[in-house]
Amino acid sequence: MSGSSTPQRPARHQRHLTVRDGRVNSRALLDENGLLWIQHQGGLYQLRRTAAGKLILTK
Repeated sequence: MSGSSTPQRPARHQRHLTVRDGRVNSRALLDENGLLWIQHQGGLYQLRRTAAGKLILTK
């Protein structure tokens, strides 16, 4: 196995989101593990919910 730090992403799932006044409920975004992968300008970011219920975005 290589020493790559590339994260392993789960299988794709389709979700339907409701956006009202530019807002989306985080429960609709995050999976059952509290994670969401975001592709942005060629980079891959992870949005995750912490044990304290806060959100952290990391590259």
